[in-house]
Amino acid sequence: MVCTIKMLNSIYSNRIIVLCTIISLFWGSQFLAGCKNSSSKDNSSPTVGEFSAVTPVDTAMATIRPFVQELSTNGTLRAKRNHQIISMIGGMVKELKVIPGQFIQNGDTVALLLNPQVSRDVEDSKLKLYQARIELEDFLLRYNYSIADSASIPAQMWKNACSRSGYDKALVDYGVAQENVRNLAVTALFSGLVANIGIEPGQQISQGTVICNALYTHTLVCEFNLIEDDYHTVTIGQQVSVLPIAQNHKFTGTVFAKNPDISKGGVFTVFAHIDNAHNKLINGMQVKVNLSVTGDSMLTIPKQAIVIRNDERIVFTYHNNRVVWNFVEVAKENSSYAAISKGLSAGDKVITTNNLFLNEDSPVTISN
Repeated sequence: MVCTIKMLNSIYSNRIIVLCTIISLFWGSQFLAGCKNSSSKDNSSPTVGEFSAVTPVDTAMATIRPFVQELSTNGTLRAKRNHQIISMIGGMVKELKVIPGQFIQNGDTVALLLNPQVSRDVEDSKLKLYQARIELEDFLLRYNYSIADSASIPAQMWKNACSRSGYDKALVDYGVAQENVRNLAVTALFSGLVANIGIEPGQQISQGTVICNALYTHTLVCEFNLIEDDYHTVTIGQQVSVLPIAQNHKFTGTVFAKNPDISKGGVFTVFAHIDNAHNKLINGMQVKVNLSVTGDSMLTIPKQAIVIRNDERIVFTYHNNRVVWNFVEVAKENSSYAAISKGLSAGDKVITTNNLFLNEDSPVTISN
């Protein structure tokens, strides 16, 4: 029995040894294969520094030319003429004949008033005129004249007769009464768009009450402020462009005046005519104003050639297929160009595209 157990233990031990040997041989072959593959991959890949990419870029020439400075500010549009239509007599508003935004012509009726006293004044003045005429006739008869002979009556005698009889005053009073009757119909003295109606039917108004405004808006005036340093750069006849904040369409205009008084804030006011033939602009509208001023000649480059790194302004120039790094100082700039005061020379080829990640001595090729 003991012999049998020893025999079984010997058999199992041998089998375990064989199994371990097989496992060891398998993993060893896998390791060798992995090493071989890794070795072949390392031999096929290029080493660092075998090639370097060439960046295509566009260039522009740094040139000396008059620099156009762009001035931007906010402005307000107003009607070229803004007339108040007022009542020449008091009364109750019987009828309002216009609405806001309506275009009226000179002479159009905008409101009708009702005033019974005006009618009574006409009748009263008419009666007084008749009585004064009788007095005048009696005075002239004393000198063998009549009113029909007024052309042959001596001027001084006619003047004295009209004054003593009260005829001249009665005639004036009658004319005023008739004028008041006509003023019951309030008419426009100017053409334009109706705005700011200040009355309504049934309202009692007094003499001098503003009925409405008549705005002439075919031409508008743009008022805007600039700092005093720009006073002598702005000239009469200069072109401006305005962009209404509420729209996306530019309009052009012409400077016609500038206020010679500088305010305490160091600004002055400029006035420009804006064509509004199609009535797309409105009185009081807020606009963005752009004004281009041609200044002194300066070294100028495209604005996109400037790169900001570590708060420094850098311009890359092209020389012998390589990049040269230049620190620059900018004197002025507009939306498209910059005036360089230091760091570049006229004739330098500045790089304007693909320049964000360039470095000193980077290989480049010119695309344009």
